[in-house]
Amino acid sequence: MNCELIINKLIPYIDGELSTADMKEVEQHLRECNQCAAEYKLLLELNDALDVIPAMSVPRNFAKETVKKAALQREERFDFADWWRSVTFVWKAAAYTAALAGILVGGIFAKFPFGNQMPNDNEIKLLLTDDESSLSKSYTIVLQQGVNNDEQ
Repeated sequence: MNCELIINKLIPYIDGELSTADMKEVEQHLRECNQCAAEYKLLLELNDALDVIPAMSVPRNFAKETVKKAALQREERFDFADWWRSVTFVWKAAAYTAALAGILVGGIFAKFPFGNQMPNDNEIKLLLTDDESSLSKSYTIVLQQGVNNDEQ
């Protein structure tokens, strides 16, 4: 007999869950094979050790309550991917359009931050300096010139 098959039957054998024919087969093999008999002895010792551990008592509806709590936690968790899949095509198109419009408007303002008038070379040099005081000063100058040009 194959030892692997017998070892797989040892726990059901110990628990008395095998058919009569399988029980006789395992018993015969254990008499003939020292390795499987040693494995059987270890499993019996483990089973005896587990019997010494006191059983824990759990509430009557433990399984039902655990499943209910797990379901509630799953419902409470927000999943952006699930939400986005539920959004209709029209709302997705509106979101994409708004994002594209924002990018375009931002690009236009980035290209012309001072209106149609670009700063002159001195103003650009002041804007590009690393000194914070000169940066504030240059920004103030550019803003004042923009206000003065708007008044004209």
